[in-house]
Amino acid sequence: MTTDTATFVDALARYLDSAGLVRYQLVGAYAEGDIPATFFNLLPAKPEAALAITVYDELFDRDDHNPDVYVQLRWRLPGRDPRSVDRIADDANAILHDKTHLTFPGGVRVLLCRRKVRGLTTPDSNGRFERADSYVFTLNPGGTTS
Repeated sequence: MTTDTATFVDALARYLDSAGLVRYQLVGAYAEGDIPATFFNLLPAKPEAALAITVYDELFDRDDHNPDVYVQLRWRLPGRDPRSVDRIADDANAILHDKTHLTFPGGVRVLLCRRKVRGLTTPDSNGRFERADSYVFTLNPGGTTS
């Protein structure tokens, strides 16, 4: 069994949604809201509160069965206070970093997740603050997480 990129990002989005950190829906446009809407790869201009999940590398250095998937979580929130985006990125870190033996929705098995980069908190061209953190997820698609 393998876990392809589309399955993995969907499972991660559903996991973050179940934790109450994001809104995730498969189809349709998101309405404005305080909880970030989830997108894949790029952040659109709207809605104001958003998260982009981007897979930027997948390594099979250890073996062909337990890939390391490198993921950027780019958070954006409206307002002029950078602490708001820091809080939500830190909340995500609290449920992801150094966690082992997780099973995401859909049965995606994660042996280990570690944050590798804590990004800078900077304003975009509209003055909304963003922060992009990078994580490494070691998957175990053919085994168990227990």
